[in-house]
Formats: sequence, C-alpha cells, structure tokens
Amino acid sequence: MIDKSIHCLFIILLGIAVSSTEAQNIRPETSPTISFFKTDLQQLESSYSRKLFFDKAYTMGLYTTEEIQQTAANALLFSKDGTIMNNRIIDSLIRYCRVADKSATEQEKYQYLLQHQNENTKRPKLPCQTSTIYFDTLNCIPVPIVENGHLYFDICEDDSVRLVAKGYYPQNGTNYTQHDTLHRYTWTFGDGVTSNTEGDPFIYHKYTTTKGYDISVTMRDTNLCMSNTRAARVRIAGSPIKTFAPIDPICLGDSITLSPSKVFQVTPFTYSQISSQRYDSTTFIPDSDQNTSNPNYCPPGHYVTDVIFSSFLPGQTITSTHDILSICAEMEHGWMGDIDIKIICPSGQTAQLKQNGTGGSKYLGEPACWFSGCSVADIRACDNADHCDAKLNPPGRGWNYCWSELYPNVGELGNQSTVGTNQIDSTHRIAGTGYFSPAVSFTSLIGCPLNGLWTIDITDHAGADNGYIFAWELNLDPALLPSNWTYVVSVDDYSITGPGASNTGNDQVTIKPTSTGSLEYSYYVGDSFGCTWDTTFNIKVNPIPDPNLGPDKEACNGETITLGNNNCPGCNHVWNTGDTTPTINTTISGLFWRTITSSQNCEATDTIQAIFHNPPPPTYIKHQ
Repeated sequence: MIDKSIHCLFIILLGIAVSSTEAQNIRPETSPTISFFKTDLQQLESSYSRKLFFDKAYTMGLYTTEEIQQTAANALLFSKDGTIMNNRIIDSLIRYCRVADKSATEQEKYQYLLQHQNENTKRPKLPCQTSTIYFDTLNCIPVPIVENGHLYFDICEDDSVRLVAKGYYPQNGTNYTQHDTLHRYTWTFGDGVTSNTEGDPFIYHKYTTTKGYDISVTMRDTNLCMSNTRAARVRIAGSPIKTFAPIDPICLGDSITLSPSKVFQVTPFTYSQISSQRYDSTTFIPDSDQNTSNPNYCPPGHYVTDVIFSSFLPGQTITSTHDILSICAEMEHGWMGDIDIKIICPSGQTAQLKQNGTGGSKYLGEPACWFSGCSVADIRACDNADHCDAKLNPPGRGWNYCWSELYPNVGELGNQSTVGTNQIDSTHRIAGTGYFSPAVSFTSLIGCPLNGLWTIDITDHAGADNGYIFAWELNLDPALLPSNWTYVVSVDDYSITGPGASNTGNDQVTIKPTSTGSLEYSYYVGDSFGCTWDTTFNIKVNPIPDPNLGPDKEACNGETITLGNNNCPGCNHVWNTGDTTPTINTTISGLFWRTITSSQNCEATDTIQAIFHNPPPPTYIKHQ
C-alpha cells in the first residue's frame, strides 16, 4: 500500500500523449526534487470508473482538481520532497477500477455517481496559497493612469486595449507552484463580454460603443484557488468634431485667416452614466379619427418619439415595476378622451398609460384659447379647418402628468375631479404627489432590456380637439446603474493643412491658395487622451478676371484713342473716369485704369497710358 502520510500532488494535464507509465525528475525553481508520473487515463472509459479512480486516489493521499478530471486523456502525478511513488500501485488502481466498472450493475453505478456527484466539487484538494493580482501597468497598452483612487485606461474610438495582469505569490512553493503562466484568468470588459485565458496573463479587447466601462480581472491557480478581483475603468474618447461652418469662396491671390477652433463646432466628448432620459421638443398632436377617407385624417395620426439608454450593463432587464420610477409628459389637449398613450420598450413590449375614452371632455393642461371659465366650444375655436398643419393650430401651455407604480398615485389619468376650468390637475413632482397609475401595469414591461430605444406613442382618435406635447421623460431607478461616474475629454490642439495653408499658432491659420477650383483641406483636432480626429472641408477659389488693357497707346492731337476691351463678358467695369463700359474714348493724354469685377465678385485692375503728340512743324523745301 502507499503510505497515507505521503504528501503527493496529483494534477491533470490535457494534451499529453503518453500510452504507458514512465517517470522522470525535474527541479522547479521553488521546490526540491519532484517525481513526475505520466499515466494513461484512456483505459478508464466510463464516468463511473474515472470517478472511482479519483476517489480512491484521494483516500490514498493523491490530489487532483475535480473540474477537469472527467475529460482528461492523461494524468500527471507529482510526488514532492523526494517521496517515491510506486508506479505499480497506480497501475493496480487503474486495473481495480476497470474490473469494478465491469462487475458493477448499472444501478450500482448510478447510485454511486449520485452519492458522489457533489462531493468536493470544484474545491481545492490542497490548502490554498495566497495570491494577489494586479494590472502590470507598464506592459498594458495604453499605460493606465490613476485618478481619485481609480485606474483608468484611456483609449481612442476604434482602438483596442491590451490588458496585462501579474500576480504576487508570497506562499509560492509551500504546497504547489504558482506562476503567472500557469493560471487561468477571467476578464470582464463591462460590455457584456467575459473572456478566459489559460496561462496567458494578457488579452486584447476592442469595444464597439464609445463610452466608459468598468472592467475587472480575477485569477485562478492550478489548485483552483481564486485571487482577489482587480478592477479598473476604460474611458473611450469619441470625435469632438460636429458641424462645419461653411467658408465663403475666395478669389485667387487673396488670403484668409481662419480660427481653426471656429471652422467646425468642436464639443469635448462627454460621457456620463444616466438613468433618466428626456425628449425635449414641442410637437403637434394632430386631430385624426384614423379613417383614411376622412378629410380630417392626418397621417400618421399619432405622436411617436424615442429616448435611448446605454449606461446599463448589457443584458440587464426590468425585473420589477419599481425599476421604472416614473414616466412623465408635459402636454396639453382639449377633450382628453380622444387620446390613448402607451410606452414601448426596446423589445417591443408595451404598457398602456392611458386608454382611449378615459377622461371624456376634460382638459389636459391649458389648450390654445383656454381661459378661465371657457367652454369646449371656446377651445375648439382654435382648431383650424386644416387639422394637419401645426402652423395653423397654435400650442397652449403644457402641464406635467406622470405615471408611477412606486410613488403614491391618484388612480388612472382622467378619473379625477377637475380643477380650474375643466382641467385634470398636474403631478406635483417636487412634493411627490399627484402621480397616476398606468392603465396597464408596468408588469407588462418586466423582461424589457434597460438599454436601447424606448418610445412613447400618443394617438388622437377623433377629428376635433388637438393638442401639443412639449417634452417627455423616462426615469429608471439609478440603483440599476453599475456605477455612477462621468468623464470629459478636453480638446487642446487644432490645425489645418492644405494648399497654401500656414498655421501661425494662437488658433490661427492663414490660407493663400495658388490655384483655382474647389480645394480640399484637412482639419485636425487633438484631445487630452492623445487622440487625433480629422475630417476634410473644401474652399472654393474663383479665378480673377483678365484686366489686361494692353500696351500704352499714342496718337496725334486731334485724334481719338479707344482704350479697353471686352476680355470679361458679363463683368462689371469701372474706369477712373467714372465710365462703366468695357471701352472708353479719350482725346487727351493721361494715365487711365479700369477695375473689372466678375460675377463671382473677384476683381482685378490694370492701367494704360494715352499719349497725344503735337504734329511736327512743317518742313520748307526750297526749289532752285
């Protein structure tokens, strides 16, 4: 028998192709001589025989880990501190298990596996040794920075992050060997992706959405002992370049001085984790009885807008009606019984906030033409014959109406007594009163993804009494957020390159093109994460007209000189004489100039001299 006091370590390794039992010696850096035994486990074909083998080995002082033992093709046995392990005993144990597998009934095997299936499941067979995991910051890409106690990896959109871990093992070699290249690492990236690496303490990851992420890494050693969890954050910078401020055309030979920070609207990229979203825009809710043959039908006949959430964990869903704190709409409408209101979550599930018909002739807010003591006829006086044109149907004043199953409510919207002049009182959000219960419970939204497109749909079912919605918001429980943090990526550099461009510093660039046409320029912005963003824009350079007046002209006194030409048809001509024709006539000497302005507002000037000479004196000829 093997002495049960022998302290051995039994570890399963996959992929060791050995068909017989053999032994060899090596000396790890942290242990004395260790005997290795490679044993073929393929002789044990059933789950029962393998389970029996590992259970018997364990009782004899051999150790393994339960997680991979059932599928290993070979086993590697370690005998520490010079203790000799008898190969014959191990081979005998294998033969014993094979015989037991053949002699036991199926019922006996079933009962044995049933009784032992949870025994020592996924727990170390040896005492755990301490391990502490860190990020190997100098080998990470990028090298992270520390701010307010958090480790941040700052990367640019579409870039990958390289994470590298390293462990600290103060008890290494006490019971087994610990080394960074022997362990399993579990990486959680915060975008719904979790990856494992075996023996590789590093990994690359690329995100598809530009935002901030909470990440973590844990390590499990060869004895199935877990390290601490090391957390960090990834901050991704998005493009700060927004809209282009068009540049007026220039003329060849001219120069312009631009402020690069003004050429485009540049807004520092900002990310924050939020649990409330608001759509803020005044929108007409037209009359419509949904009958396409009715002249009052206004397609699509309803108001639909969306808000988008992206701060929650991937796969996170509504699990309780209290996950939805409230849904609020700032709106006005005459004869509220005409409309129904519903909320639609990203998976298409809906909850009816208000049913068509509820509330009858009561008002929401202050419809257009409302005044104290007004009647339904007064309200309808503002309904234009063109029911679909918002310009002909002015808005009134909206009140807040909020639905919740968390805050105290006053029942379904429309069933309350009126206030003022036939109005349903609004929700008092600061006081936390006057909330309404949805017509259909928010339980219909359980299972909805938190992230994605949430839609409100308001439909008017009648051909009179329109209204307006000014804003609406969806408030989810902030406790559902993985954490609450934000960041801003500041912009610190601008430049422009292209034909005739010269960056002079101090947010100034001078451009003097040397050719005409639509010339392309590159625009660059640098941010505090070291990211460079670029785009292109064009400047149209127009040609200057041909002003050439030709050489100076001479004539005799009493004659006429015609100056100018029609080199630029369609251009405006202005002479220093005040004439505005392409050519002029003169009978006097002098310097003349003409300025030509093209239809593209480019101008050029040329000068010419008119010179008149007195005729020569007569020559007398004396005849002999």
